[in-house]
Amino acid sequence: MMRMAHSPYQVGPDAPCAPSTDVWEAMSEAQRQRVLSALPSELPRAGPPEGDQHQLPKARSREVLREYFLRRGRSVYLGSELPVYYPDECVFAPDLIAVLDVDDHPREHWVVSHEGRGLDFVLEIHVEGDRTKDYETNVERFARLGVPEYLVYDSGHGRPGLEPSRAGSATRPGGSATRRPPGREAPRARRRPRRGPTKLHTPETGPSRRELLRPRR
Repeated sequence: MMRMAHSPYQVGPDAPCAPSTDVWEAMSEAQRQRVLSALPSELPRAGPPEGDQHQLPKARSREVLREYFLRRGRSVYLGSELPVYYPDECVFAPDLIAVLDVDDHPREHWVVSHEGRGLDFVLEIHVEGDRTKDYETNVERFARLGVPEYLVYDSGHGRPGLEPSRAGSATRPGGSATRRPPGREAPRARRRPRRGPTKLHTPETGPSRRELLRPRR
């Protein structure tokens, strides 16, 4: 995954990861630019091609978020399936990410060490298949990384709906929840201060469920 050779850090081809904060801070600007160029901006598709049940909610949610923050005079960067690199973490690419109060110029990836901040919001669209990734693995990961807002949009079973995912538990359609094993502590943020548990947007912090689910007229 990592080899120390002619440069302080080399990106592994099979599981590309960003350097740790200590390694990044020890690099020269030229070395950092080489790392940024080496981090892949396109990833192999992990599953079959996406249909309308996946694509349409993602596109609509992106449009609603952009309109919401535009009305409030706040800049926001929105990315779909954009490779995200946290320090000393391997790449992941959510269906939709949002970062507030940053320039919205086009990017090939989001590298936290380079941008100077992590994600504010993540949305995943679940259509069918194993829910472990969206309802368990991602809850653990985003809580650990300090991502304050994470939603799962379930469009594959009956009426589509948004489900808030909180640190330590993932709410499933129907109201049941998957919780941490007994005795296991809640994941803690490591690289930027937490602003409370991972939670559902409120009218003060972002679009409501009603806004995101409202059909276009």
